[in-house]
Amino acid sequence: MNSKFFFRSLCCVFMILIATTLAFGIPPGEFDPSGTWEYNAPDVMDGYTTGTMTITKTDEGYRVFIGFDEYNMLEAENVKLEKNSLSFNLYVEAELVTLSGEFSEEKLTGKVSYSAGIFDITATRKE
Repeated sequence: MNSKFFFRSLCCVFMILIATTLAFGIPPGEFDPSGTWEYNAPDVMDGYTTGTMTITKTDEGYRVFIGFDEYNMLEAENVKLEKNSLSFNLYVEAELVTLSGEFSEEKLTGKVSYSAGIFDITATRKE
């Protein structure tokens, strides 16, 4: 008799969990942009139109490093990742540059702004 009660109780709990999952859905996992991305910003100043963006995850959040060539790597400040949106600042030749964009699968599409204006930027994750 007790085993029937236990089995029925277990089935009820299981059915409640299934119903709750179907009703509210399972929250999607947090997007992790960690890795190396190749960026392209064709309308910015020469020498900065292409490069790499390396994103690493730490206990405190994310760190972003921008590489313009093999010798020139800068670390971004105020890095924020909320869902699929990334934003950060960095100083290039003593000028504040701000980037904001949205990740969609393996691509970033966004805007980069500095004193010369606001320009498009795209990046794709390197294999």
